[in-house]
Amino acid sequence: MNSKIPYTETEFFNNLIVDFINSEENILNFINEFPNLKNFETIINQKSLEKINRDTLVSRLKKQNKKFKISKETLNNINSLSSKNTFTITTGHQLCLFTGPLYFTYKVIGCINLCQNLKEKYPKYNFVPIFWLASEDHDIDEISSINVNGKNLKWETEYVGPSGKAYTKNFSEYIQSVKNSFGKQVLSEGFEEIFFNSYLENKDLSSATLSMLNKLFGKYGLVCIDANASELKRRLVKIAENDIKTKKYTEILKKTSKKLASKYHNQVNVSDDNFFSIRDRERVKVTKENFSDIKDISQEISPNVLFRPIYQELILPNIGYIGGPAEIAYWMQLKGVFSEINLTFPMLILRNSLFVIDKKIKVNLSKLNLSADKFLKNLNDIEKKIIIAENNFDELNNENQEIEEIFDAIKLRFKDLHLEESINSEYQKVNKSIKKISKKIVRGLKKRNEILISRVEFLRNRFTPKNSLQERNDSLIQYYAIYGENFMKMLKDNLNPLDNNFLFLETDD
Repeated sequence: MNSKIPYTETEFFNNLIVDFINSEENILNFINEFPNLKNFETIINQKSLEKINRDTLVSRLKKQNKKFKISKETLNNINSLSSKNTFTITTGHQLCLFTGPLYFTYKVIGCINLCQNLKEKYPKYNFVPIFWLASEDHDIDEISSINVNGKNLKWETEYVGPSGKAYTKNFSEYIQSVKNSFGKQVLSEGFEEIFFNSYLENKDLSSATLSMLNKLFGKYGLVCIDANASELKRRLVKIAENDIKTKKYTEILKKTSKKLASKYHNQVNVSDDNFFSIRDRERVKVTKENFSDIKDISQEISPNVLFRPIYQELILPNIGYIGGPAEIAYWMQLKGVFSEINLTFPMLILRNSLFVIDKKIKVNLSKLNLSADKFLKNLNDIEKKIIIAENNFDELNNENQEIEEIFDAIKLRFKDLHLEESINSEYQKVNKSIKKISKKIVRGLKKRNEILISRVEFLRNRFTPKNSLQERNDSLIQYYAIYGENFMKMLKDNLNPLDNNFLFLETDD
């Protein structure tokens, strides 16, 4: 049976995100509206006043998807973007292999579900889920490995440059290593077509990712965009050129970031130079001094992580962005720039976080008489608390209480000798000794309860490997291999990014 607890009752969210979840008033300095269905009306009205080059957007999306067999639902959504009553909800990510960690998928499904909920709330409008491919990101090393069933599998490539253009022609060896990680397990229906063939049948990471996401989410109308295109970047040229020459927007960005950092922290340090020039595979920071070297700015310009949201909102009729805690934080740094250029700041929405609880996890939780939420708090104390409870050990509290009473009696009996300070000092020494003995007893009990501890370690490794959440470690493919489309349906039926609760989602084994 599924269950939930508020995000604020976990220990995995910083003060900024907790205040954002709690709708603290000071957060309004860095956002447009707090996330709920009602507040979207304000943002829809604001975005309706902007000029979006919808024809260019639709043309680019059709051209980009021409070689793929996209779904009828996706094609209808692309065509609907020509209409002024169509708006988008966007999420995005690096081009992680086979979608990478689970939270990649949580973002996409949350985006799809939110669009459906908005259509019910505002039936006169259309809402299109958009996935933004971070194809200009250069950190190939960060996306070149994936965790499958406890094994880290790395794609060895010498490619340097924008990740979207990374060649996949020698990908078959890597796919074989991924296959081998499943051993004799029979892969679910459609697994190889969705994940393996998408890379084998396409020449680069961008095309492979587009193909894979269309296969996974096309029936829900997901529209994927690779915005590394000159016809779209023309909307960014004026702002980029102005900032490169005058640092106008960079200074505003620094000012807002400083204000945010005075109470919280900045997710991204603000650089003096926030645009790059990309020629072939070379990526060079653009400065006032080398700006004249650019031959065609719309062909070469590439925004960094802080100006990418500006570019996104210039070309999309977007009213909401779904992201993780780090993304929410760096978007807040941009509020001043959005105001300066009179660009609608989208509603920021925290993606879903959850534990997937399969049959093995359920069995071990049951044997320990534990609930999964215990693994979101005090990770280092879990074993100790279980051992203490299992062995009815009170950490020598009774004995310590008796010793304290003895020292109190001594102080009372000889109070006329004024030895209270000395007696208290001796009690503290004894108290420390009792604590040391208690720790040794707990260690001894752990050794005596090895099976119990092994169950705790199993659950810890499944829920919070390396003290990180399951969703940041486990890959989608290890679950899809077992459950196939049933796993996606389970997520689709349960994810709502406007629900500020951590979800414990039980699989149907």
